[in-house]
Amino acid sequence: MLLSVDFESEMPIYMQIYEQIVLAISSGNLIPGEALPSVRRLSADIGVNIHTVNKSYAILRDEGYLNMSHRSGATVSMSMPEKSLVIPSMEDRLRQLSAQAAAHGIRQDEFVNMARTAYQDAISKNS
Repeated sequence: MLLSVDFESEMPIYMQIYEQIVLAISSGNLIPGEALPSVRRLSADIGVNIHTVNKSYAILRDEGYLNMSHRSGATVSMSMPEKSLVIPSMEDRLRQLSAQAAAHGIRQDEFVNMARTAYQDAISKNS
């Protein structure tokens, strides 16, 4: 599994990892039941603290994207998480993005168009 981390980004590294794994699941690059690298291995591979990767995996587990066990490690869940589990964190991220957009003078219609385009891009990768 290849992940790229932008150490200069304003987005926290744990969220970059989280988002890339969710994208890989939604695009079919990670399939249900597939094993992910161990926390130690991924942290070494991408050069980040083990606790950073652990935080990403914990959020993915809590939202239902991953199953975690001491025996088999982290694996992609066999079914997508319930909407009720992911909506609160999505709303939080949208608030943060909205605040960023407003701070940079991006109008609401521009922001909505960016969101629409990003959503369409994500959907087209699943086709």
